[in-house]
Amino acid sequence: MECLRMKTLLFLSVHVNKWGAERSMCSLIAAISNKYRVIVLIGKHGPIEELLQKLQVEYYIVPLLASSTTRRFNTLKMIIRRMLYPIKLIVYQRKIERILIEKKIEPDLIYTNTLIPISGFLLARKYKKPHLCHIRELYDEDFHFHSWIGRKNLFRLYKNNCTQFICISEAVRKKFVPIFGDKKLIRIYNGIPFQPTPTISRTKDLTNIIMVGRLSYEKRPMDAVKAMHIAIQNGYNHIHLDIYGSGPLERSIQEYIEKHELCRYISLCGYSNQIDYTSYNLGIICSPFEAFGRVTAEYMMHGLAVIGTSTGATPELIENGVNGLLYTAGDVEELYREFVYYMENPKICQEHGMNGYKRAINKFPEEKYINNMCTLINNVLQAKI
Repeated sequence: MECLRMKTLLFLSVHVNKWGAERSMCSLIAAISNKYRVIVLIGKHGPIEELLQKLQVEYYIVPLLASSTTRRFNTLKMIIRRMLYPIKLIVYQRKIERILIEKKIEPDLIYTNTLIPISGFLLARKYKKPHLCHIRELYDEDFHFHSWIGRKNLFRLYKNNCTQFICISEAVRKKFVPIFGDKKLIRIYNGIPFQPTPTISRTKDLTNIIMVGRLSYEKRPMDAVKAMHIAIQNGYNHIHLDIYGSGPLERSIQEYIEKHELCRYISLCGYSNQIDYTSYNLGIICSPFEAFGRVTAEYMMHGLAVIGTSTGATPELIENGVNGLLYTAGDVEELYREFVYYMENPKICQEHGMNGYKRAINKFPEEKYINNMCTLINNVLQAKI
């Protein structure tokens, strides 16, 4: 009697950090690695390797090519790079296929962790295998991406070579319905590891605020810094903001802090994946186009009230006046007023934090995310989708 071969799932991730997309992918891999043979392809060495090694997952570094860039095609160098892109793509794809043959990898299902790596769609077309793609971005709205092969051509390639797109929020799903069609899209919220009921032991005369995320223009961290500056100028000096993250705006933020003598009130803490949330009252999210907002859900899971923008997927997480407050993206004065509201109403801040915790454990638990993903994978492998 012939032994049944364990199904092989091929995961592709062009991003190699330990941000939300990579952590969500690895939590899924941890849950299914005993049932399937999981192979991960990453584009280069990076922090994600620590997670993969801990999971004892088989992974290979291959030349994954991004489908899009944040740079415009308005210089001679970029125009030339765009013209050469198809040749580069063919060369890279052949290298990937050779590695698959060499390692005797015969995927039964291909999973692409974001819209950006194009290789998963090409492999799905070549091997005629089912393909799942996780859409974790709003593409042009949050990251201002420009496709190397043209948006229309790219999305046609995506649509024709993907079995199911997984949207991390209703905002993402609604954006892509006109492009990929309603049947190809399913909404599955990201999951956050469960946290015990928070113990509220924060002093009511000091508001400790935390902001976590990449220090880039898209995340608008300077809005929080300027709102803090206004608060200090208006005499609210029992307040402190810790900013966790790194990125291109780090230097300009530090210069602003030093110039306006805010070092006592604002600290740049760098990147960390081991943040102690217990000393904070309030979490801030300033990005106007969050595709989901894993950080927002983490704030909630740790019992923090949250101030976020009224755009993107953030309103799907924050119920205004119940577990947090929403403000108009980019309106620093309004953000300052939200700060003041919580500073002057510490009991409401605490109440919103506990409401957020209850919402997080009901709506965004990691177990629910994994169960939904496992059901989808099983259905695709059994050709039910």
